[in-house]
Amino acid sequence: MIPLLPIAISLATKFVPSLINKLIGPKAGEVAERVVGIATSVTGLADPEKSHDKIMADPNLQLEFEKATMDLQLALYQEDTRRLETINETMQSESKSTSLAQRTWRPFNGFLFGITLFCDYFIAQIVFMVLKAKYSGFLFAWEHIPPSVYMLWAGVLGVAAGTRGWEKVSAEKSKNGKLNMEELVKVFGQGIIGK
Repeated sequence: MIPLLPIAISLATKFVPSLINKLIGPKAGEVAERVVGIATSVTGLADPEKSHDKIMADPNLQLEFEKATMDLQLALYQEDTRRLETINETMQSESKSTSLAQRTWRPFNGFLFGITLFCDYFIAQIVFMVLKAKYSGFLFAWEHIPPSVYMLWAGVLGVAAGTRGWEKVSAEKSKNGKLNMEELVKVFGQGIIGK
């Protein structure tokens, strides 16, 4: 059988770009099966490749395919929402913990992340250039921290930073019943250590 992922990516690229990130993630195979399943049901053909070609050639089928994928998109968004709600609940319980270590590990990592970036891309480069200039035989080659480490670290901190921002927006909204942009700018202006 023809691999479904290239067919699903081709269809999503042209008609449902919001699904592209789902077709390269950990559930890519499952999402590809669902996309191709929608394509075969829209065309009435069992062969995924023929379904793909028929949709590509027929504007009416393209519209039907786009409509049919809306339920899939909604289901995937709901899965993401449930996952983020779980993460948010975990972070809220951490922030209310009586344990100092549990309550402060994310903010500590946030500061450490910034310091690490600064040292890796600024301070280390200066030290390396000074050593290379001073010692002509200096053969050490500086290697940055691998991007995968930064991505993993930033992923954890990004969720924390994003939910903190939405908490501030929600608090401002619930205070007046509406969103006052001037007050919101003041709230965000307090910085990460603010209220």
